[in-house]
Amino acid sequence: MTTRRGASGPIARRLAVEALDLLAYWWSRPVVDDLGAWQATSRLATEAMSELGDGGASGGAPRWLPHDVGEMLDISNEHERLFVRHGPVPCPPYESYWLDCQPVRPLRTSKGTATSELKQIYRKLDLDVSSEGELPDHIAVELEALAYALSLEESDDIANELLEAHLARWLERFCDAVAHASDGRFYGRLATLTVDWVEQIRHREIIPGPPHDQPA
Repeated sequence: MTTRRGASGPIARRLAVEALDLLAYWWSRPVVDDLGAWQATSRLATEAMSELGDGGASGGAPRWLPHDVGEMLDISNEHERLFVRHGPVPCPPYESYWLDCQPVRPLRTSKGTATSELKQIYRKLDLDVSSEGELPDHIAVELEALAYALSLEESDDIANELLEAHLARWLERFCDAVAHASDGRFYGRLATLTVDWVEQIRHREIIPGPPHDQPA
């Protein structure tokens, strides 16, 4: 997978957190009725792309984010085909599949080395590890946890652990699989963008300071 880097200087903590939150949101299971919320990510996406690069997209975020219910339905159907449907899927979105060679079944439980380590990391962040919702090693969960760790300036060591011991070990292989298996423009573009942004957050300096804009 070929990515295009943005600038090489430091990254504002707020921007890194928002970029990771965006990626986590886009990798989550899409709901057609949430079209407005998806469209609302366009502004933040454009800001992140101005600093981190657009991953090779032409024309910026609005061209590949959904514009209407039909496009949102296409993304939802593609998500089901790539990641969810019963039986083998082209691109299981779970770290344990890529590192532990753990089969992915509809009722897969949270087992394996990767998920056990991730649950310990999440507990360090005081994040709830429940039996409901996505499993701890789902791509969206790992990205959201990384964003949260970076939002707590005192948790940079935990963020680094999550990056180096987990995401960096499987993210590119997973995204390569998505880029090759995707029929639509959204997930192929998201796969490239994810590798690009995470690698920059991994290697560029994060400027110390508040993770969010201060109120006026």
